[in-house]
Amino acid sequence: MEELSNSEPAVDSTGAAEAPAKRARVSIACMRCKTRKNRCDGGKPKCANCIANDAECIYSAVRKMRGQGKSKKQAANSGGPSLQVRGPAGSASLELSILHHDSSPAQTRTSVDRSLMQENIKNGSAVFPEFLLPNVYGKNLTELRTSIGGEGFGDKITPLLPLAVSRRLIQNSFTDVMAEHQLLDLRSFVALLNAQYAVSSVDPGGNPARWALVNAVIALALRVKTAPGSEAELSDIPRAYYRNATTVIPDLILHDSSLLSIQALLAMAMFAQGTSDTQAFVTLSTNASRQLELLSLRRLLEGGGIDEEEEERQKQVSRVAHVLEKTAIEEYSTRSILRSN
Repeated sequence: MEELSNSEPAVDSTGAAEAPAKRARVSIACMRCKTRKNRCDGGKPKCANCIANDAECIYSAVRKMRGQGKSKKQAANSGGPSLQVRGPAGSASLELSILHHDSSPAQTRTSVDRSLMQENIKNGSAVFPEFLLPNVYGKNLTELRTSIGGEGFGDKITPLLPLAVSRRLIQNSFTDVMAEHQLLDLRSFVALLNAQYAVSSVDPGGNPARWALVNAVIALALRVKTAPGSEAELSDIPRAYYRNATTVIPDLILHDSSLLSIQALLAMAMFAQGTSDTQAFVTLSTNASRQLELLSLRRLLEGGGIDEEEEERQKQVSRVAHVLEKTAIEEYSTRSILRSN
């Protein structure tokens, strides 16, 4: 948004008109508006959207430029710092950033040596999964949709994405996914992701809480990285992984609670919050809070302390649970009033 001044230009002592003041411009949206893809007015200390929703308003640090910008000729030779992958003309797309390796000026994006595209998360090099290359994107998207399970009870599970794609997706989206609710850190989640793939990509593998958390975060990441304008066309994919997570809800609620099972319920609640399914959001949020109370009570009765790291994790989860339950109660009360009227 920009604000224009209606006042006349100022005149200095010589009678010459001074240059008008620069127009105010919002340079960055708060993390909540960015995650929800809402227009943000950039208000400080809180934007209008966060004030209206009584939500915490957080702005990320302003990005600093690295040296002088390139000329058009240099930019044409070196290529840009990011790439948006699209299938055939008019098709939906997913956004993933990619840092280019050194290459000759004549080399084009589509002809980049395939060795530069190989997955190499461990050493931290910037890579681009072959799954999303333009020449195979359409085919892979069709196959992915074919593998998606139905929405009815007992329908098949949707297999997890190829590990290379999941790692890259999480690496590029985790900060945005956890911008509003810091449920866990990236290192902890990547460990869970690797452990799940090591056991199975098509079932819980004996750990329902881990399965639910991995699928729920993948669903959130896919939703965050869907290109603007493609949300409706691609919504079935993140929803499929959300459904994977919901298949084990009875296991999470009926068995002894753990910090991992509570994190899984909260991650599902975070996804449901961004949909029209208010009942699911309320149910998941309130159940997560109840499970947290049971966990705290059990630890109190059993005696014996927990280590400092585990205690900090529990505090972190408690903060998220409190915020989501408060939002759920307010949402439920509002809907109840509207229905009664």
